[in-house]
Amino acid sequence: MLDTIKADQSIEFSLGQLREAIERRLHGEAMFIYGPIIQGLDDAIRDDIEETLKKHKKAQKNRLIVVIETPGGFVEIAERISNVFRHHFEIVDFIVPNHAYSAGTVLVLSGDSIHMDYYSILGPIDPQHVKDGRLIPLMGYLYEYDKLVDKSRKGTLTEAELFLWAKRFDPAEMSFIKEARDYSKELITKWLVQYKFKNWDRTKTRGRKVTPQMKQRRAGNIARVLGNAQRWHFHGRGITMQELQSEEIRLMIDDYGQDKNLSGAIHQYYDLLKDYCRKMDVNLALHSINGFRRLG
Repeated sequence: MLDTIKADQSIEFSLGQLREAIERRLHGEAMFIYGPIIQGLDDAIRDDIEETLKKHKKAQKNRLIVVIETPGGFVEIAERISNVFRHHFEIVDFIVPNHAYSAGTVLVLSGDSIHMDYYSILGPIDPQHVKDGRLIPLMGYLYEYDKLVDKSRKGTLTEAELFLWAKRFDPAEMSFIKEARDYSKELITKWLVQYKFKNWDRTKTRGRKVTPQMKQRRAGNIARVLGNAQRWHFHGRGITMQELQSEEIRLMIDDYGQDKNLSGAIHQYYDLLKDYCRKMDVNLALHSINGFRRLG
């Protein structure tokens, strides 16, 4: 009598085939990250990659392809994840089929290449921390505080605003928020220069030789614009591929929508995995050559 094939086995078999299709086209080892960038995700990614390189001789050790969807999370966790990637792989590329916000944007900007299409979005650099048991975006919080400080200097602060200031804002907490903001910008600047800009030798329009100082200025400007809460208005504001490529930001993005075969492979993989997570009521998961791992 033949063994019964369970539905989840069939889905995970299909996911493996779709992941391999992306690997063949981009010549690397693929991994999908789904969910918030929180404590424990870094450990799971480390364990998964180490298992991949230990057990699977066919694993392609030179390039990692990270397909990601995330609402954001903690920048310090994003840094640990990037460190794991770079310890094991020389090249790390990111694919964003839908969205990667906040700390997810920071992590994506650590890549050698970023693959998006017209529908994909990154988010403002808006670190988060836990307040009253939930994740709170920090940049809007800081912007509101700075406005009150400015009104106080000008002598236009109302009694209601003074009450709000005293009730909502703790000086130690505001210091932490500013440090988190600066930390995010420093990471982005360092990573862009080290990885994204490493092969940027000539300017696109004039063909001028690119100096280390030029790379540093460009990276610093990208970090500044993406970290400007007033510019983007709120945490969930999506920044499209077109805006990232605009004169204001000037970030090189690979448009996978121009390659119908690659685009089809990415969307089939993403759609099936996202649907699987929804049906399984999964909020945090990894998928790799080691299979599907539910983390939360």
